[in-house]
Amino acid sequence: MNTMNDGKTKNHSPSQNQKNHSADTILFIDARNIFRQVTRALREFTDEHIQNIASIVRLYRGENHRLQELLNKYQQQVNSLNNDLNDLRKDIITLQNELDKPEKENQGNQANQKNNSADKRKLEKEVELLNRQIKDTENRRDYFLGHINWLNERFPNGVYEDVTGLCKAATIKEIEEQDYSLNPGRYVGVVIEEDGLTEEEFIAEMKERHITLNALNSKAKELEELINQNLLAIE
Repeated sequence: MNTMNDGKTKNHSPSQNQKNHSADTILFIDARNIFRQVTRALREFTDEHIQNIASIVRLYRGENHRLQELLNKYQQQVNSLNNDLNDLRKDIITLQNELDKPEKENQGNQANQKNNSADKRKLEKEVELLNRQIKDTENRRDYFLGHINWLNERFPNGVYEDVTGLCKAATIKEIEEQDYSLNPGRYVGVVIEEDGLTEEEFIAEMKERHITLNALNSKAKELEELINQNLLAIE
């Protein structure tokens, strides 16, 4: 649970409307869906996730410039990683060119052929290592791009706004209507995922699933009777 009621800032004073907004409301943030899935059983809460949540609070306070500062910081990471990727890809090309040479120049004596084979295996390992580094660097770049997109999609205008399923600036009246509950889920709402089906398609799919369910129930009943008959035969 995250709540905030604070209209004070140290720098870049918010507008009068933003001051009134934060002074008359309480900010609720539902952070349950903010995480990175590391493995099936492990979810990670990173420093960037914490910064993103803090940005919501800062926007609510009217510190809009802080969001742009964070976006710039993420973009710098993306640019740096893109530069690293360019260097790694150049190294791959250089190694690949070296890797092609032994196949063309291995017509010498047996000793030279052995040396060429050893050099080739070494180059292949270096290429494999570089490919792993490229994949890791791409993942880290995409990680920061994901945070940029996450913030831009939810706050495209660079100012605070209520986001369904994430944050809500609730009035005292709204809190009173919820029996003064401080559970963010009471206020932020739930995001309903669209399945892309029309009403007719949905009804048809439900009928098909109902038929499948009835068939499975009938099969289960047959198995139950067969098991009972076998148990009676044993007795």
